Formats: sequence, C-alpha cells, structure tokens
Amino acid sequence: MPEKKEILCVIGQLGNGGTERQLHYFLQLLDREKYSAAVVVTGSDKGVWKERIESLGIEIISLAGSNPLIKLLRFALITRKRRPAVVFSWSFFTNAFCLIWGTPFIGSMRNSLVHRSELSLLRTKLCQRPELIVANSSQLTEELVSYGVPRERIRLIFNIFEAMPLSSEEARAEVRKACNVPEDAIVVAGAGRNSSTKDFPFFVESFALAAAAEPRLHGLIIGSGGMAVKEDISRRGLAERISILGEVPDARALFPAADIFFLSSRDEGMPNVLLEAVAAGAAPLATDVGGVRDILGPSYPFMEESVLSSRNPEEAAAKLLKLAADSGFRERLSQSARSNLASFSPEQIMPAYMEALGFRE
Repeated sequence: MPEKKEILCVIGQLGNGGTERQLHYFLQLLDREKYSAAVVVTGSDKGVWKERIESLGIEIISLAGSNPLIKLLRFALITRKRRPAVVFSWSFFTNAFCLIWGTPFIGSMRNSLVHRSELSLLRTKLCQRPELIVANSSQLTEELVSYGVPRERIRLIFNIFEAMPLSSEEARAEVRKACNVPEDAIVVAGAGRNSSTKDFPFFVESFALAAAAEPRLHGLIIGSGGMAVKEDISRRGLAERISILGEVPDARALFPAADIFFLSSRDEGMPNVLLEAVAAGAAPLATDVGGVRDILGPSYPFMEESVLSSRNPEEAAAKLLKLAADSGFRERLSQSARSNLASFSPEQIMPAYMEALGFRE
C-alpha cells in the first residue's frame, strides 16, 4: 500500500468559531486511506473543537505560550521532522508561517480585514505571501485582489455545508415552545458571538423600529452576542419581545423556530449561521457582507428584498415588515435560497480542496 500523504493544518485557535467548524468538516471528510493529517494550533488549543478533532484520531500540536519568532522556529522543526506533503493554513493570520521554506504551503482568507485596523502593513503583506490562497467567498476574493494578490493565486472554495431535512411543523412548534416564543409570533432570529463585527446593536435597533409597527414580531438572539445587548433591550422596553438564549451547544437545533433570519454583521467571510438558518426554512435578510450573495446564489430572484443596501435601521425595519406581512412571500424566499445549498455540499467542496492542495482525486 502506498505511504499516506500528510496534510499539516495550521490554525490560530480551537474556540467556538466557523473556521474551526470548517476544519473539523475537512478532517472528518478526508480520505484517511490516502491521507493522514495533523493540526498545529498557534494560539490556545483549548476550546470546543479540540475534543472533537481529537476524537477523529487527529494529533493536535500546540505552539501556545511562545513569542512569534519562537513559534516560527518550532513550526520549522515540526515540518522538518514530519515532512508533510503540504501545509494548509486555515486562517489569514497563520498564512505568515509560509516563511518556512521547503514544503508546499496553501493559505486561506476566511474573514474580511476591512475593519482590522490593528493589523500592521508588514503582517498583512506577510499573510498574502502563500503561492495559493483559498478564499471562501467572492467578496473576499475581490478583497484579496484589491490588496494586490494576483487573481491566479486565489482559489474560490465555499464552506462545506450539509443541509438537514426541514423540520416538521410539530418539531418546529416544540422548538418555539422551548424558546418561550408565543404561538402566533413571527420570529426574527439572529445568532453569533459577542463581537463588534456581528453588530447586534444594529439588529436590536432595526427590530425595535419594526416591532413598533408589528406587534407579532418576536426576536430571538442565539449565542453570546445577545448578552452584550441585554441592557439595550431592557432600556428599549423590549425584554418581553426579544428572547436572549446565550451560548447553546448547537445553534442549528434552534433555527427551525425562526420565520426570518436577520444577519446584522459588519464583516463576514462565509456566514455559516445564514447557511444553517436558510436550511432550516427561515427567510433570509442580511447585510451585504462576505459570502451572503454566494449563499443566496446567482439565480436568486429576491436579492433586493433579502440584502440590505445600507446599514440604515429604517431600511432593515422596512424589509422586516415586508417579510412579516406575508408568510407566502417568506416561503418563496426560503425555497429559493435553499435551492442553492447544493453548491456547498461535501461532494462539491472536498474535490476542490484536494485539487488546491495539489492532489488529483
């Protein structure tokens, strides 16, 4: 039997994020008869994905606790000892490890840098050096081009997503009951961590304007981002109109409760939560960030109704009200968006990854 080719993956941390989930998908779907894999974590290896990755039989090597130069030297020793067939960086910031010569190195860009003013020009340039960079959305591809990365050095590869069957009405009702949602409510859901890029204040302000005109609207915020706006929600007198669920083991299990999913982010790469909400049957409304238009698809006929042209809360509220007014309209948006989810299937994405890594399946 031919010797397995090792793919050495590099990532910044293993906390509760979309990139970590995508790395887990990749490792889970990797043909282990042909390839082996290991993961180098440049920061803390603590987090929900550490155990899940280790349960796949994947070794995790931590570089935590070292200064950047020592991390680079330790990484050089790791690659010299293991001699992987290729190094695959899973975040823009770990692309800088391409400074270690001798092994093919594939970089990634999975989030926009537009609002990352703390990044030095030198570090940004270093992270653009890999000979090939995987971007997970069309918008990030254009952002890389704007930084001077030649288009031929960029591979557009969407996130992996496996859609589940739609929940039955009975199951959906159970989820809504568990979330303390009134039976006749029109639920507007949002989900995300406590980060300024998720912009939950924009979610709350837009919802407040719409809720003043439509008493059936009920907000549902999943994840730590909701805790950050709890005081604002109370100040606005919306404590009974917006349920804050905080961190949950699996947000996807709650998305069937939503009639509308509102992505309020300032920045995104490929927003997994929008994929998950669309798959669960929610009508999409989103800011024009990252891979939102890729998710909806080139043939999506309701782009104007689903994608905001500005960060104006009045525009968002008006579109929420239009969606709230017509359940049939929401269903048409939901069905149209779901029809594009096959573009994110493992059958589409894994061969693209393997080709980018230099393997012909």
